[in-house]
Amino acid sequence: MGEPTCAERAIATIRKDVTVNELRKALPQHMDPERFARLAVTMYRRPTLAKCDPDSLLAVAFEAAQLGLYLDGHLQHAHIVPFKHYDKETRKTRVLAQLMVGYPGYILLAQNSGKVISIQPVVVYDGDDFYCQRGTSPRIDHVPDHNPDTRGNLCAVYSVLTYRNGHQTFEVMPRVELMAIRKKYSKKGREGEEYGAWVEHFPAMCMKTVLKRHLKYAGLSAEITAQVMAEERWEDDKATPREDRQAFLDHMQTGQTIEPVESESAPVAESPNSKGLTAEERQKFVREHIALSKKLNRKRPTFEALMEMADNTLVDAVEMLRQQVAEQRKPENRPTEAVGEESPFLE
Repeated sequence: MGEPTCAERAIATIRKDVTVNELRKALPQHMDPERFARLAVTMYRRPTLAKCDPDSLLAVAFEAAQLGLYLDGHLQHAHIVPFKHYDKETRKTRVLAQLMVGYPGYILLAQNSGKVISIQPVVVYDGDDFYCQRGTSPRIDHVPDHNPDTRGNLCAVYSVLTYRNGHQTFEVMPRVELMAIRKKYSKKGREGEEYGAWVEHFPAMCMKTVLKRHLKYAGLSAEITAQVMAEERWEDDKATPREDRQAFLDHMQTGQTIEPVESESAPVAESPNSKGLTAEERQKFVREHIALSKKLNRKRPTFEALMEMADNTLVDAVEMLRQQVAEQRKPENRPTEAVGEESPFLE
């Protein structure tokens, strides 16, 4: 037998008892770690992931576990996307894995936050009767044309979010804006032709885009906001892998763990959160995350799961929690109904 592929090495590692135990710590209580590992193995076996770095495949699995999403191609909650990265130090190209959440996954994340009754993305076609009003009395009226012969092309998408206290918000994106995003982020062939998800699944990508914009500032959870921002950073520069490489990988001896690499794009200004945290600083942020989550009456991740988060993700999450606590203290922003109850989707 020949040498095992990268994906086969990742499969062998995720099947180990120590890995399943770590998954149990990262996953919500209602999710089965054995089933999660089996679904991850099924996805690892896809031909497109055969050459992905095994550490990046394992890291993506734990990112999905912390979000409470199965890596299941049928549910479309979360996907693993391979991409090539050229390492200037070794002068070699590696294939890395990246977690991408589908629009059903973002809906599930919003529902599991316990703060919403529903969130629904909707596609609008040329033949639909659609009216959108902003201002002091925002509203949407939409009567779909269900006849495929007369409804025409997609002209807009919108999402409606209903909080547990009855308050509603919505987000609308017209076709011209969606096409600009498609042109910027879709894959290009040698002659400039577009291909990939934006071409093959255009309505689904439009719904995911409006959901991400809506959820980014909805204040449902720091984890949702951090995931949206992480995907945006990755989409803006696919040559820069996310720095979310779980600490547990260090003691599994599956190979060299992935270090943050420099982007080959134009340099950007360094943010206060771009430097690595010391062990003392990390523990301080973890304790603050737990304390702030308690104030918000929110389901709290375990200490171990927080310790495994990337530096930037952890700092961004704590900053978001600080803002939400500050907003909650304002009398005009206090909900008329308690919104910190456990979500029925966690049962």
